Amino acid sequence: MSEPETDKPIFGNPLRAVAGVIQRGDRYLIGQRLPDDKYGGLWEFPGGKIEPGESDQQCLERELMEELGVETDIGPLVCTVQPSQRFHLTVHRASITSGELELREHSELRWVTLDEMPEFDMLPADCPVIDVLAAEARS
Repeated sequence: MSEPETDKPIFGNPLRAVAGVIQRGDRYLIGQRLPDDKYGGLWEFPGGKIEPGESDQQCLERELMEELGVETDIGPLVCTVQPSQRFHLTVHRASITSGELELREHSELRWVTLDEMPEFDMLPADCPVIDVLAAEARS
């Protein structure tokens, strides 16, 4: 998930972003941010900043195409996370409908299980998402 260069709110509203949980079997797709990006080297669920006039779903479809080179169907809401007053993250399930994964905005992509996730240094906003996924898997 690409976060903008600043965490400052626009006109007092929190910065809004959306991320996608893409799953194959028991594995989830995560990407490592490029070293020169803000939060470079950290791992994330792919996604990005919502543009004015864009719905969460439209944004996630656009971001997954831009970042990964794949077309997707956006599924149900997984959770929302607001780690600060300046940042709000909405997370949806997504499935790849066509295309092959490409490294466009990440240094590496990996398919990992929930048990493997603690081995990766995830973006702070994505850590609560892992907890929600783990709770879903237990139920």
